[in-house]
Amino acid sequence: MGGQGKGSEMLRWQPGLAVGVPTIDEQHRELFRQVNLVLAALGDERGAAEVGRLLEYLGRYAVEHFAAEERLMRDTRYPEQEPHRREHVDFVQAFQEVCRSYLAQGPRPAVVVRLNVWLCSWLRRHVGQTDQALGRHLARAAAVQQGAASP
Repeated sequence: MGGQGKGSEMLRWQPGLAVGVPTIDEQHRELFRQVNLVLAALGDERGAAEVGRLLEYLGRYAVEHFAAEERLMRDTRYPEQEPHRREHVDFVQAFQEVCRSYLAQGPRPAVVVRLNVWLCSWLRRHVGQTDQALGRHLARAAAVQQGAASP
């Protein structure tokens, strides 16, 4: 099976998902790439050790990305900071639980499908909605800051 075995749903980055902050947009693209690597490894039935390494990296990368977003939210006094941060916390908890299921049960179809569907739907929704709202706030904050810096 090549790359997309077991019906794995690959994520495709689309320019409309960009939030307008280059570092955040690059981190989002990297999250999409990492999720696709995990899905490909699951679909190709690669060893548990390889999938475990990919999941571990994805989890660490997501936490680092969330910290970067949360710094921007704090620095710009984003009014929706708390619900946005809560989504990050909920993701980390759910991700850890799904990873524990995978490590305990192995690549059983139910576990693979759950991981696939949950990861793809969460990331699409979060980047496509929650992070878009943050992007609009950051654009407004940058415009205000530029206006304040103008003579």
